[in-house]
Amino acid sequence: MATDPKGRRPGGGRGSAPDGRRVMRYPTRFPAELHVRTERLPVTVRDISEAGAMVEGAKLPGAGKHILFVAREIEVEARVIWQQDMIAGIEFLLPVNPLAVVRHNVPDMVRRRHPPRTGV
Repeated sequence: MATDPKGRRPGGGRGSAPDGRRVMRYPTRFPAELHVRTERLPVTVRDISEAGAMVEGAKLPGAGKHILFVAREIEVEARVIWQQDMIAGIEFLLPVNPLAVVRHNVPDMVRRRHPPRTGV
């Protein structure tokens, strides 16, 4: 499991914040892009909260860069807080609903967890 530069792992498996963070983080995995000026950098979102996300990608902007975080049904301005190797932490400039973002970007998540009832 990935860690940030201080060796912390993403928040607990059910959106808890056991590491003392102010918001709950939700582990996930879906594609997104970071727009930096005219560049579009593909990333995988590793976790998300209302305040930011941890992303993984082959090419990432450095700490302090202002970016546009883009995924299905969301575009939000953000800035890179930290970046190490292929992992970066970004902070959204406006809060987002992390569960709605996951729902729009991992559409079969709900079906997998709760299969439809048939013939009962």
